[in-house]
Amino acid sequence: MKRIIRCVCFAVVFMVCFLSITDVMRNKDDATSYAPFYQEDEQYDVLFVGTSVTNCGISPLDLWHEYGIVSFNIANSGQGIANSYYALKDALRVQKPRLVVMDVSYIARDSSTGMIHTLFDNMPMGQAKWQGVRDLAPESEWIDYFVPLLYYHQRWEELSAKDFDRIVSLNRGGAVMKQSYDEEGKVFDTSVFSEGMVIVPEDEKSPMDEKRQEYIGRITQLCRDNDVDILFVNYPGYAVGETNHGDGEELQRLWNGFADVARENHADYMNCLHMIDEIKFDFATDLADWRHLNINGNKKITHYIGSYIQEQYNIPDRRNETELQHWNEDYLTWQEYVRGLEAGK
Repeated sequence: MKRIIRCVCFAVVFMVCFLSITDVMRNKDDATSYAPFYQEDEQYDVLFVGTSVTNCGISPLDLWHEYGIVSFNIANSGQGIANSYYALKDALRVQKPRLVVMDVSYIARDSSTGMIHTLFDNMPMGQAKWQGVRDLAPESEWIDYFVPLLYYHQRWEELSAKDFDRIVSLNRGGAVMKQSYDEEGKVFDTSVFSEGMVIVPEDEKSPMDEKRQEYIGRITQLCRDNDVDILFVNYPGYAVGETNHGDGEELQRLWNGFADVARENHADYMNCLHMIDEIKFDFATDLADWRHLNINGNKKITHYIGSYIQEQYNIPDRRNETELQHWNEDYLTWQEYVRGLEAGK
């Protein structure tokens, strides 16, 4: 009996140490979009899913302040449509939202290995993670997702204070960008956007490939099965000429063509490139780079999306609910952070 007890105690201590080391070693660039979502005991009426375009483009606390919408932003960098399906599938395991808002920025790209890790390393073990890894990663790499320390064991020299700190999110998963940097590490020069942009007419379309269409079908079916409305969104971006996502005009035609995919799946779709005047969007002042919104753009898009949600969906204004008054305090903390960022602090 003593030997059994010693073995059990050793196994418990070993697992605690192993998991602690794994948590320190893994990359945490997008962990704020997931860790608090799974740790906090709150229910959200709206979930935002997608890429970094959504992550830095939608502010849940501003939605709360303006419209009383209780939401969480679980978008993260480089999240392709297939990744978004598995992110949503696991999110609906723990949440029962009324609406999902998903961006289609990666309409022509798949996630890299690093971005697949970004999703699954932050997801608890379960059916969605198991199926997603087997679906999206080569079989030879599956073990790296279920034992992440094998993938990150050489990060020793990259470790910083944030690797040892508790993961928190000031803005329910949402982030904000004051500026972006080019491949040489220089601040991206957004003055190149000052001449405006030629927007491809809505009737000029290119088809989405069959594999991504299949995932859109799975996403919309998942929402129907869970009695959740879904709104697909393409946020404004300076899609002209050659971009790191491909030819800009072809991307515009793909985003135009997505309207047909959404219609076939009985889903709502908002292509913000054709609503620039309504949003009062200015490419010269509201972008951090060709695809990501800056603080200015974040405020405009959050306001516009919030107004649309309020008008089109049955999402309650919950600002008068006593148990949610801490959201007001969190909003003030977030605003202080944004003002400091704007001031260059």
